[in-house]
Amino acid sequence: MARGELQIVLDQLPRPIRETIEGYVDFAEEASEELFSEVGIARTDDLMSEFLFLCGLRRLWSLVDADYWILDNSLAITREFGIGGVRAGGIDYAHGTGFVAQLAELRGQLQAILDQADVLTLVRAQHLSEMLEMLSHRRQS
Repeated sequence: MARGELQIVLDQLPRPIRETIEGYVDFAEEASEELFSEVGIARTDDLMSEFLFLCGLRRLWSLVDADYWILDNSLAITREFGIGGVRAGGIDYAHGTGFVAQLAELRGQLQAILDQADVLTLVRAQHLSEMLEMLSHRRQS
């Protein structure tokens, strides 16, 4: 599988996260023939490599973003009942403190990096076919 620079990113991540992303990229690679056909784009090695890299970034973003919003929304609900935070698994969860603050900072940093690299819109695409189509149009410009 053509992973290129993605492997450098993956090697820095904890194994469970790395394996989740690798599984998603493997899925995207297996579905690529159908996706390229659906979008009507010729599949080249260069485009495929960039597509798979973006798939990895997409999965990383979705993991961080989803965890952030699940935690944020859950804490917002607890606040409605006068509960300032919760403790689970030995970790205190409250807005602006500890793990919650770290997750918010990680999400913000990742969003800034993806935005600076001009790929945030691509990784936020609703579907892989939409991301592929946007990538193709971007490369033609």
